Amino acid sequence: MTLVQVINMNNFNNILSVLETAIAKGKSNEQLNALMENFSIPEQVTVQQLSRSYAILFPWFLKEQPDYYKDNAGHSLYWKAEKWFFQTLFDNHFEDRKHIQDSLTIAKKHGKSLFEFLNRYTIEEKQPVSDIENDVLQQIYVELGYTTAVQIPYDDFAIPKLLAPYFLWLEKNLKHNAYIHLPIVWKMLHASQHTIRKAFFKWFTALEEKQLVEPHFSINISHAQSLECFLNDSNFINTTTKKDFDQWITLLDHPNPVLRGVAAKCIGSVYTDWQDDDDEFQGHKHIPVTQMLNLLYQKQVEGRNVVGGFIHGCDSDGIKKLEAHKILVAQKFDVKNWVLRTAIDSPETEPYIPGSQAFWFYVHEYLDFDPESVHKLMDGKRYWLAMMCATESLDYGSYEVMQPVLERLIKEAPQDVAKETKRQVTIHLKHK
Repeated sequence: MTLVQVINMNNFNNILSVLETAIAKGKSNEQLNALMENFSIPEQVTVQQLSRSYAILFPWFLKEQPDYYKDNAGHSLYWKAEKWFFQTLFDNHFEDRKHIQDSLTIAKKHGKSLFEFLNRYTIEEKQPVSDIENDVLQQIYVELGYTTAVQIPYDDFAIPKLLAPYFLWLEKNLKHNAYIHLPIVWKMLHASQHTIRKAFFKWFTALEEKQLVEPHFSINISHAQSLECFLNDSNFINTTTKKDFDQWITLLDHPNPVLRGVAAKCIGSVYTDWQDDDDEFQGHKHIPVTQMLNLLYQKQVEGRNVVGGFIHGCDSDGIKKLEAHKILVAQKFDVKNWVLRTAIDSPETEPYIPGSQAFWFYVHEYLDFDPESVHKLMDGKRYWLAMMCATESLDYGSYEVMQPVLERLIKEAPQDVAKETKRQVTIHLKHK
């Protein structure tokens, strides 16, 4: 351990002592929030420091999220505590770092300057991508606030005990929200250390025994991760076989929602327009794309939530790209009608599923300037989705065309949707 790391650990002990004293004295949320402004868990920690940290953080976020307007300081403490806890579980910015690394690879391939490709970062404008070294990448990460993942001590006995309150809290909430653990589990699979992974997989066994997840959950979630790795491989399209394709179709009915979503994304990826080479696997040859869309409609109506994954795999730019799909255009397939029918006939509550994208996300970007279609969503009682469409682009010129829709939502929608619509309209008009 370096001298700097030792100093950081000693400083962290002092920070923990200050917070523990403030909590013991019953300081207000405002005062505690001020103390947390400079809180930071160092890269190297001991089991004892983790225990003290969790004792401070858990009471702040293992509860219902405080209302932003009624308890702003409590709300802020909630998010800070959750953020720092997650930083001990995994690299919370692994996806962002991967995006930047992938962007650099593409920029190098096309001979672009880093400024051209990543112009939101404060780096030298004409610096060639080939000159970007690790220290410059670290500079970008610091600028963006990408904190370093905490190095967890290797202790297979202590770590599960320290995490037990968090696991118990998740178990309690699993009984009324079957998806609450999935985003954390997915990130853990991709960016956690061995000690954390072992603790989670031990917990998975307990969940299966208590029948809080489907049988073989740990195998299923690992299968989803492996499938995603296969999808992201540069040789994916050349190594895909009919056996793979048939398995993905079967997985659309799998009890694990992450595995269903990733399978749908794989299916979508073999229906893209650029697959013109006979050596490449093409889904069209096995199930015509229009037949596939009708199959996905049926799965979505049944609550499988796989349409978003398919669109993501087919083209992550969304439904407008699907609408321009050359086979669908040639067959005059009405994509908009399919979208509206799918949205209206499906359960409105579509949970966030990691590993793929939600259908509603693509819909609200697709219909943000289409009041006629949004009225149809309301006719079908899909008020929440209608609100998301109608308010998506208020600051980009949609207010004028969406005004009748917004007025109808405020007048007709359920109270929570009407209230949120009115709030967003008020904010827009105030800053117009």
